[in-house]
Amino acid sequence: MFPYFIAKHVRHFRIVPIEPLSVLILNHFLSFFSFFAGKPEVIVRGIHNQIPVTIDPIKYNRYKCTYTTQAPGSYLVYVSWSGVSIPKMPLKVNVTLRGDVSKVRVLEDGLRGSFVGKETKINVDTSKAGPGDVTATCTNSKCSLRCDAIENSEGGVTVSVYPTEAGRFNLNIYYDGEKVPGSPFHLRVGEQPDASQVRVRGPGIEGGLIQYFESTFLVETQGAGAGQLAVKIRGPKQGFKVDMKRETFNDRNIICRYDPIESGHYVINVTWSGRHVPRSPFEGSSSSSSSSSSSSSSSSSLPHYYYSLFASFLC
Repeated sequence: MFPYFIAKHVRHFRIVPIEPLSVLILNHFLSFFSFFAGKPEVIVRGIHNQIPVTIDPIKYNRYKCTYTTQAPGSYLVYVSWSGVSIPKMPLKVNVTLRGDVSKVRVLEDGLRGSFVGKETKINVDTSKAGPGDVTATCTNSKCSLRCDAIENSEGGVTVSVYPTEAGRFNLNIYYDGEKVPGSPFHLRVGEQPDASQVRVRGPGIEGGLIQYFESTFLVETQGAGAGQLAVKIRGPKQGFKVDMKRETFNDRNIICRYDPIESGHYVINVTWSGRHVPRSPFEGSSSSSSSSSSSSSSSSSLPHYYYSLFASFLC
């Protein structure tokens, strides 16, 4: 008489890659209920050889089965109880070469900063690294942020982070369980941007005589949350250039200047994360003399006489 048994489940737990090839470690937990004494038997066969299997008993009639392969390929796993084959055997297992974590490249465009409620995307280039899985964690001393890793159309992986709190976070990106080069990365999350809190002041947003004109103006972003400052100026073609830099003692203040060399009408658009700040756009005229101000302004209003320069800062 054959023993009566029930194989409750077979579960694959993890793959641990080890140089130079992938070493597959599968933990099979087999649960048996039997009216007769017996023991499990596990055989793993490759195309050319049979792989030794270690079977260790654990609690509740379960057994831990461990085997190690030294070459990639397809393997068949046979499980039996005292010589009687378990239904749905054999199991097929595919073993592949391990990816090279040193060849993974993280594109840092998405690491410049974010704000609460905005999905932040970081692209990971795995095209030269070989097969492997990308995972990520984003934490600080107070909380952890949700991270998703999804394959993208370019053959790499996009890591999406969903900030729920402001602060500085450590973003760890892993490739098959190993940290990629540069990890952990630092991600700064700010409060929601509020353009109404941005202040612009200085002589550069007012008119004047070009020979005495001071084009500098200051943009103060304190209290406006995290965001992107954009300054777009329209004026006479080849008549000016835009320059922006942070104030030395306060990195939330941005000093802007555009140094006009031609008289004419200038329009200054200042936006914070896509929204105009109070009083923007600013309009002013620079002229060679007070008497020519009106004629210069009207002649420069022709569309072909204008062009735009754009500059931006992430705060």
